[in-house]
Amino acid sequence: MPSPWSAISTRKTRLTPDEIARPFDGELSQRFPPIVSPEQLAELLGKSRKTVYD
Repeated sequence: MPSPWSAISTRKTRLTPDEIARPFDGELSQRFPPIVSPEQLAELLGKSRKTVYD
């Protein structure tokens, strides 16, 4: 039986400051800030609020 930990990568990915900041730039950043409400998350995922809460 394979270890449940075998799918976890041990490689350390180094993100640049630009890569970290990129999702929070532009039009989407106005509608979806780094911390979103359940309503915003549902809209972003194209799902209902009920799905987010379940």
